[in-house]
Amino acid sequence: MKMKHLACTIAGLFLANSANAIELHSDATSNLILGGWIGMEYSHNFDDSPYEAGFNSGASRIFLTGTHKVADNFSMYGKLEYALAFSDKDDMEFNTRLGYIGAQTEFGTIEAGKLWSTFYDIAQYSDTGIGNLKDAATGAFYAPASEVGGFGRADNALKYTNAFTVGQGKVLVGALVGEQNDTKINTKVSINATYGGSLRYAQAGLQFGVAYQGANAEGLSNNEDRIDATIVGAMYNSKSFLVGGNYTIANNNQNENAMNGGNLVDSKAIEAFAHYRFDSSLKTYLGYNQLNTDSDNHEVDYFTLGLVKNFNKKAAIYAEYRIDNGTAENSYFYGDTLAIGMQYYFSDYPQYW
Repeated sequence: MKMKHLACTIAGLFLANSANAIELHSDATSNLILGGWIGMEYSHNFDDSPYEAGFNSGASRIFLTGTHKVADNFSMYGKLEYALAFSDKDDMEFNTRLGYIGAQTEFGTIEAGKLWSTFYDIAQYSDTGIGNLKDAATGAFYAPASEVGGFGRADNALKYTNAFTVGQGKVLVGALVGEQNDTKINTKVSINATYGGSLRYAQAGLQFGVAYQGANAEGLSNNEDRIDATIVGAMYNSKSFLVGGNYTIANNNQNENAMNGGNLVDSKAIEAFAHYRFDSSLKTYLGYNQLNTDSDNHEVDYFTLGLVKNFNKKAAIYAEYRIDNGTAENSYFYGDTLAIGMQYYFSDYPQYW
């Protein structure tokens, strides 16, 4: 997913991302756009992980988006995005990633539906790899509690964003409330309402900020009634390189032996990613991911090395290798792993995710 620096609103980001996709319709007030990509990847885990991926669809997806200018300073837009897991053995073949409607006004934007959370405003700074071995937004997606708690994508949510000019840059603010519909983490714990907010500053290629996410929960041990996390991060992108990272303090993770229990553990996570572009068609990247829990031995700790060759703005091949130093043997991200893959884009090949 592209991110345009110095974006004024989330809607502005969204429109920029779709600019080079397939235009199905366009007139003076409306447009309809098709985008996404198809991929195929093969990965092999050298340490007998229970999550051996083998052949998989490389996070393939397709989206349809449209905008309509209703009046001056008032536009409406929407997006539908679906994951295409056509070769994944343990995943749904077709499932909804995003589905929302939004309105952009002079007072900010409002979006409603299944959408990116304000927490992901910061988590995305280091979620910039390409294949299934990539850095996986530790604070937003790693634990079952986080994944279903609206930390990445929030269900049945309402999000407000706005931007204010400060000096040569913009201050971006966001707030979100949602309802996860009693989503189950495991047999004992379920998630209900979710809420959060973000505050960022953007200027030229630099962006940094902080976000908080919480969710009401039932069935937790120790008289707890919610999961939550705070994340801080920054990203800088130039023509030659990108570097981004974040740090998360959370009470939203479970150790690997307590998946059927109601106990959550405090955790701290560091996540970083750097890309270097040799030229317009070749880049390499290095990622680092670490998550530690305070009360047990659960540790995620690995590096990701990658090389991407894009032949043009539509086609790319890549290779990745994960070097694992963690102790979380039941984690999806456990074990030294090699992956190779290819991707074809309906929309133009982005310079980074």
